[in-house]
Amino acid sequence: MQFTALLHHITPQLLEQSFYALRRDAAVGVDGMSWREYEEGLLQRVTDLHAKLHSGAYRATPSRRVYIPKADGRQRPLGIASLEDKIVQQAVVTVLNAIYEEDFLGFTHCCSTNRSGGFQILRLTVKKRMRATLLAIRDELKRRRHESVHVVGQWLTRVVRGYFNYHAVPGNLIRLGGFRSAVCRLWRQALIRRSQRNRLQWSRYGRLADLYIPKPRNAHPYPEDRFASHTRGRSRMR
Repeated sequence: MQFTALLHHITPQLLEQSFYALRRDAAVGVDGMSWREYEEGLLQRVTDLHAKLHSGAYRATPSRRVYIPKADGRQRPLGIASLEDKIVQQAVVTVLNAIYEEDFLGFTHCCSTNRSGGFQILRLTVKKRMRATLLAIRDELKRRRHESVHVVGQWLTRVVRGYFNYHAVPGNLIRLGGFRSAVCRLWRQALIRRSQRNRLQWSRYGRLADLYIPKPRNAHPYPEDRFASHTRGRSRMR
């Protein structure tokens, strides 16, 4: 229910940020307004645009139709929105991305195919959240640099295993493999700084990493397995 109403997230500040996120040399729409022209008096323009959006007075304008030549000699139609429409679209995308790419269970959802070639939703760990977790691990490794290798290794085991227990869904193992490699690099860097040595052979460190840092394995079933039902007798329901 926290996402029932979203319009309050469209603020004058977000509209201004959305304006500066647009291409400055983009073609103009039916309003004939260029990026440079709109920038003059920008504060008043986004304030008026915000008022129209929240009062229900805003109406999108028709896109300007242009044709782009294709390699085979034909032409592809292209619609160019007016500048204010682009600003509103960018602001809405920003709000929705915050929900569906960050807050939606920590996964980015995209289209893919299952093991039988049919359609399925592929769930991948959100990159921004994964980077944030790696930064937190790096900072904690710095704080623990004077603890024994065994103690730090046990801590990493718990952290990485807990991370995998949640994120190890089918289709996400490649990204989790990258996460593990990043954790291994961070720990190696911390060990090098701790011992003040210039080198720590990967062959030696690899055995240490394999001892404490688990490798990703599927911790959740495939969706078709999870939602499959089985009946007894002659029922045609499966």
